[in-house]
Amino acid sequence: MAYTTPLRNVPSVPNPLGKITKPDAAPTPEYVTFFSQLKAWLDGAHAALVQVTPPEAMSFVAVGSLPAAAANPGVRFMVTNATATTFWTIVAAGGANVVPVTSDGAVWRIG
Repeated sequence: MAYTTPLRNVPSVPNPLGKITKPDAAPTPEYVTFFSQLKAWLDGAHAALVQVTPPEAMSFVAVGSLPAAAANPGVRFMVTNATATTFWTIVAAGGANVVPVTSDGAVWRIG
């Protein structure tokens, strides 16, 4: 729905910095300080994000090559020879289905 008339009586948002310029149009010290601090924070956030590495892709393996499920709880692989595709069933070798599997701490399950 489009507005046919301009919004009226909308309160203005107070400026947390107060007046942002002096009469000569130069920024006030508060304004400069705020943006200097904001830039420092953004630089720190950027530096932290640059250090984040994406997760490794899941490895493709045959069911018989999976490591012991008990030693790898929560670990995921893609298997290339599952007999089924039903979510959370125990994976078995001998088929042609490529499915993700997850160790539940005891066995490898599809999903």
